[in-house]
Amino acid sequence: MDWPLDADGDVLRRLREAGFNFANRAEIDFDIYFHNSRLAPQAASAIATAFPLATITAQEDGLVVQIEEFLTYEFVTRMQTDLSELAEPFGGACTEWGVLIRPRAS
Repeated sequence: MDWPLDADGDVLRRLREAGFNFANRAEIDFDIYFHNSRLAPQAASAIATAFPLATITAQEDGLVVQIEEFLTYEFVTRMQTDLSELAEPFGGACTEWGVLIRPRAS
């Protein structure tokens, strides 16, 4: 796999080096931070409408949107853009994403 030389590509390369299995779906977390966290519930409603299969969890300063999907560069960059566009009217932006690396079976 050949990813662009940017922050998202760097994360994917580190995951590959750590043994992440890209052939399986993963629970991918997208963090959305807000200038005013009191507006996060309104953004959560808009996000839930756009992504009904997502799990949305409130945090102190924002939201975590979790989606189960195959981890690809295209997916994470598109989701960051889409989530930022949905959160922007409420003063929010998707600033990062992450995935849990499960230990390999012995």
